Amino acid sequence: MLKKIYYKLPQDGIFRKYIIQIYLILLQLFNFTLNLTPFLSIKKILCIIVGMKIGKNVNLCGGIRFLAFGNFEIGDFSIINRNCLIDNREKITIGKNVSVATGVSIFTKGHDIEDVNFCMNGAPVSIEDCACIYASSLVMPGVNIGFGSVIYPGSIVTKSVERMTVVAGNPAKMIKKRIAVPGYSLSSNFWYS
Repeated sequence: MLKKIYYKLPQDGIFRKYIIQIYLILLQLFNFTLNLTPFLSIKKILCIIVGMKIGKNVNLCGGIRFLAFGNFEIGDFSIINRNCLIDNREKITIGKNVSVATGVSIFTKGHDIEDVNFCMNGAPVSIEDCACIYASSLVMPGVNIGFGSVIYPGSIVTKSVERMTVVAGNPAKMIKKRIAVPGYSLSSNFWYS
């Protein structure tokens, strides 16, 4: 609701600033409540209330920070570990059985350094089934991480990654292809996290 009002307001003016401030306060309250809640079922309900799509047996650990309401979809049996930043100002789609390790940041927006007004631009991010993103990696706007791909720790993914590919580095480059096709389920069956 606030998002719709926000986009209908003039680009300048006091009302726009108030709406932005209210939106940011509500977002901080959501993140605080989400991370204060230890029970996964309550976390899932909170996410659904704000327009996110959460699959079965998804594990959202503590310390996750969202940058918007909605624009987020995660498939069954996927895990997002502690202290991840999810920039869902554009759409983020995460498939089934995806493992996102501690301290990963997924970005969908950024400032255009070539624009004289330093305007924002962005693109959605897609992470396909059975992908694995290791700790402290960065996923940049517009990236698609293919089925079964692996992102090694500390990598900065600036371009899309083909299916079953292992990448590492800054910027992330192909190390090898994965041979065994993943067929696992990441179901944790925890009540709280």
